[in-house]
Amino acid sequence: LPAWMNDALDCFGALDTKSFYARWPRLLEVWIEFEQATGFTENKARLICTHRPEEIKHWISRGRRYDRLPIVKSLEHYASAWRKWWAAMQPSCRLPEDAANWPLLPTAPGNPAEWNNIRIGGSNGLFIVITSLAIWLQAASAELDIQQDFVDAVEDVYWVLEALTASRAGSKRAAPSEPERSIKKMRTSKRTARK
Repeated sequence: LPAWMNDALDCFGALDTKSFYARWPRLLEVWIEFEQATGFTENKARLICTHRPEEIKHWISRGRRYDRLPIVKSLEHYASAWRKWWAAMQPSCRLPEDAANWPLLPTAPGNPAEWNNIRIGGSNGLFIVITSLAIWLQAASAELDIQQDFVDAVEDVYWVLEALTASRAGSKRAAPSEPERSIKKMRTSKRTARK
């Protein structure tokens, strides 16, 4: 692995998730698989900044120090900004009719080029999304408040990483993965609860 990934994994793996959220280590593994599928190449492309939480901008501008992840002042505000930022990167087929709906639809685009806004590896790509989740996890852990929004966000990033890795390899998934099934189940239960 590149040095920047090893440094990141040291930090992200040290976050106390055992008592909070067990999916975190698997998300890191799927991220490594995605980076491996891209050949660990540094990409000049960057993720969009529209709606990106201020804490991410702060972390990047302060030298990306893993020992100084930014402090989140409001988990509610951070979650709202994060969802808008994440949704802005997605292919249109993933966006629900009601933009306020969360989580996003687990639908891969028919044209793989529609992933281009998000299929970005390297230290300026989806790594920034993983870092944003680490910042969120650290803040939620400090407040002993792992929100459903965080769980949904991790599940969605997990699903996207799997879809991107599969599409990069030229394969199509025959059956939904566990995160996809759990996202569908959550969405169905939310819709049923609203009716």
